[in-house]
Amino acid sequence: MTSLETMAQWVVFVLGGAAIWLISDDRSARRQRWGWLLGFFGQPFWIWITWENAQWGMFALSVWFLFVWGKGAWRRWLI
Repeated sequence: MTSLETMAQWVVFVLGGAAIWLISDDRSARRQRWGWLLGFFGQPFWIWITWENAQWGMFALSVWFLFVWGKGAWRRWLI
């Protein structure tokens, strides 16, 4: 694994974990709002890693998640 792949995995870990943590916080709509954005920005790293490792099922799921995170970000930030 290259250092670039290692860095991408850390980005996936940090952004994905933070996103789930924030959207599950039912005390603060403002925090939930940030969770959708972090999740959206983390997905390209998931897509790249799964593509590079030929994990096609995870790749397809990552593309789907990109749309889901994008839908949430769109609703919380632009509407």
